[in-house]
Amino acid sequence: METDNVTSTEDTPAGGDGVLRKVRMASLVIYCVIVIVGTLGNGLVIYVTGCRMKRTVNSVWFLNLALADFLFTAFLIFTIISSSQDHQWQFGEFMCKFNSFVIIVNMFASVFLLTAISLDRCLSIWVVVWAQNKRTVRKAQLICVCIWMTAMVCSTPYAIFRRLVGEDKTYCTYSITHEQKWILGIFRFVVGFLIPFLKKLRQSICFVLESALAEDHLSFMSSRSLSSHLSRFSRKSDSAAPLERKDTATSLNFTESKVVMTDERDCEH
Repeated sequence: METDNVTSTEDTPAGGDGVLRKVRMASLVIYCVIVIVGTLGNGLVIYVTGCRMKRTVNSVWFLNLALADFLFTAFLIFTIISSSQDHQWQFGEFMCKFNSFVIIVNMFASVFLLTAISLDRCLSIWVVVWAQNKRTVRKAQLICVCIWMTAMVCSTPYAIFRRLVGEDKTYCTYSITHEQKWILGIFRFVVGFLIPFLKKLRQSICFVLESALAEDHLSFMSSRSLSSHLSRFSRKSDSAAPLERKDTATSLNFTESKVVMTDERDCEH
């Protein structure tokens, strides 16, 4: 019994280490694929939208979105190297802070840019004339600058609280209390997810209601115009019927008078 217990207790960590090793290898493979595909794809989008395409509002949105994703995939190399070394950090405290800063900036900037793109599309559909006159490339560029600055401000606390811990093996982690970690998590959830999600949800609901009301109004107006056309046509046909009867009676009277005159002439002869 003791031998079995010892064997079982020794086998459990070995099995856990094997699972963790497989998970780590799968993560490294996925990270490498993301770096290769993401860097090439986003670099191509940056080249096309920045150098080959005509500068429009949509191209400004896509250029900044691709730039945010490109920065993320470029700095993902440090995460790959750290994960391959059992999450040890070999690049110093500055790169520990800066790598975390870039990753969080990418998250906030991507979310804010997607929200701006959604709002821009809704305005283009709701107020077409206003969008054609006020929707300019310069304003889109200014909005992108504000988005990047806001994302940097929101990401600063995550870089400040990042530290190197350990003596023999150094790790890049947060050196904060449990309450501070909860505050950062709630802040990321509210600013990076909840507020943009509620804005997009509100825009979607307003768009659906606007489309439904517009469709109902269009059907009502079309049915009203059809009924007005039918009533107008019926009034025209009713007014035309007495005229036709009057013309017929006039023609008959003229024919009868012509026949009588012909008979009188025959009698005289």
